[in-house]
Amino acid sequence: MKNIDEYLYKYGLHDCVVERIYVQNNSLVFCFGTGVYNLNEKGTETTKTTECLMCLEIDELNKKQMWEHIEILKINKNKINEIDYEKFIEEVDKCKFEIIENYLSYFGNSILLEGYTSKSRYQIKVFEISKIEFNFK
Repeated sequence: MKNIDEYLYKYGLHDCVVERIYVQNNSLVFCFGTGVYNLNEKGTETTKTTECLMCLEIDELNKKQMWEHIEILKINKNKINEIDYEKFIEEVDKCKFEIIENYLSYFGNSILLEGYTSKSRYQIKVFEISKIEFNFK
């Protein structure tokens, strides 16, 4: 995975809000309207960036078969159910997705985002990532 060190040591997603998620070319794009956190050399959140896009590039991404690269778990009252990408996107468009934790697996080329909307708690795992890129406005 390219750019992993830049992401891992430079930006934090804890307490950041995803306002929209979409597919563009071979990337899954997360829109952070209020930015993400800059991390200092000790990994502590310092200031927030400007509005940005986190682009997760996935080789051979097929929008019609998102389940090949994304697993979305909905957690409600001790029940865990896998839901479709489209249903999750609709909920994010309505309610936004607030990230509690983010985990990165260099070996697995994956990222796990845990958070919630106003309705439910979710875990989103995106795998087979070839590149992570942040674009600031």
